[in-house]
Amino acid sequence: MSYIGLDIGTSGCKASVVGENGEVIAHAHAQYRLLFPEKGYVELDAASIFKKVKQVLKALAPAASGASSLALSSFGEAFVLLDEEDRPLHHFITYADGRCEGIDGMLMERCSAEKFFELTGTVPNQSFSLCKLLWMKKNRPELIKKARKLFLANDYFNYLLCGERGVDYGTASKTLLFDVKRKCWSRELTEMFDIPVEWFSPPLKVGTFLGTIRPQLAGELGLAPDLKIYLGCHDQCNATLGGGAFLPGCAMMGEGSTESLNLIVEASSFSFSKELVRRRMCVEPFLESDRYMIPCSILTYGNALRWYVETLEQETLKALPADGDIYSCLEKRTRGETGLIFLPNLSRVNIMDPQSSTPGAFLGITLHTQRWEFYRAVLQGLNFESAVNLETLGSIGVPVEYITATGGITKSELFMQMKADILKREIRVLKNAEAGIMGLAMICAVAEGDVSDYGEALKRFVRIKKVYTPQKDYTELFDAYKEVRRRLR
Repeated sequence: MSYIGLDIGTSGCKASVVGENGEVIAHAHAQYRLLFPEKGYVELDAASIFKKVKQVLKALAPAASGASSLALSSFGEAFVLLDEEDRPLHHFITYADGRCEGIDGMLMERCSAEKFFELTGTVPNQSFSLCKLLWMKKNRPELIKKARKLFLANDYFNYLLCGERGVDYGTASKTLLFDVKRKCWSRELTEMFDIPVEWFSPPLKVGTFLGTIRPQLAGELGLAPDLKIYLGCHDQCNATLGGGAFLPGCAMMGEGSTESLNLIVEASSFSFSKELVRRRMCVEPFLESDRYMIPCSILTYGNALRWYVETLEQETLKALPADGDIYSCLEKRTRGETGLIFLPNLSRVNIMDPQSSTPGAFLGITLHTQRWEFYRAVLQGLNFESAVNLETLGSIGVPVEYITATGGITKSELFMQMKADILKREIRVLKNAEAGIMGLAMICAVAEGDVSDYGEALKRFVRIKKVYTPQKDYTELFDAYKEVRRRLR
């Protein structure tokens, strides 16, 4: 018995065939590009993504003959409107897009932040779907007139795979229109903002059977015609499960293009609502009805590393051998800690602090600053920002008792040791860095009845590769970072 996990991200898609004990039988991936049609716009083409999805699934097909089911995850806040013939009317507007700046404030003039949180578990932020819908109503009314269906990203790709509709509760909560306690679309909010509720797919529990793969698609890709499609979830929710965080107090740090520190809490977390609202944090449904996830995100995480390399290390890139790794090269060049400060605010969209206008910056440059210090400052700044998020959770009385980490950046021992030092916590790195895909395999295994529940699935699928323990004290540098951050806010 095996399962297919399909993870559709903002820079590429990847999939694995995973065995019943968590072994990866085969893996494939493909990349695609973000689109920047205007300054501040960050989009993705749904049709181009699905072509890559099919490419990846076709590559896996020879190893997937024993796969009984598939579940997928994708980015959460983006949507696509379809016309009456199911044709997409526009590109996905991603979470990093800045065109909706100010719309969140307008929303709260009509419905208070406290009321939004009470209903949806979220506080308006320009990245959420409602802001993008209102922008389209004002700026692209011709598309709104043609629209007949609205699909969130993972909702849409499930529809392309099996022809059935359904959106998980966590993804639905990213719209600002989902009643997070009653688990249904909020008539109060959809009517308030004149959004047709009939556009949306029915909200369903993760693991719900959607249907079997479309016959024509199964033949095209070489997959079994009876391959079952189960409802996955928002990518961060799914990676949290695959990262071994399921019980309250457990947290998973997804170390990729963005970082999301995802903490599992009980329903009682709504008792912290005043502080959560003040800090513009959200509480989204997790897998079980009595559990929720609080995500603390840094949008420009791995993206900040890529920006640094592409902007300031072109000469180093050109000098690398064909099989060289730029990040390993830069790490070897560093010589220890630096007092140079890097603020990683490279996007105007700030999920954790929407009111902040703090720019991205290097500060503290002197005549004695050396080139290696800039890369080291980037590493330190990203981890300092993670520590700020951890302190935020602590300040609202939410305990963080156990942390795992997954994602491409966990391959860097220097970076992960620095994270343990700065957070002053043990960090458990997973043996399989693709926690999202492992979480999807676990969802399939539970849905198929091959394991009794998610607790049993964790024992079977999650493996710890290494535990990093704190070794150095970064308190002085962290305090300096926070002081600069406070002064520039």
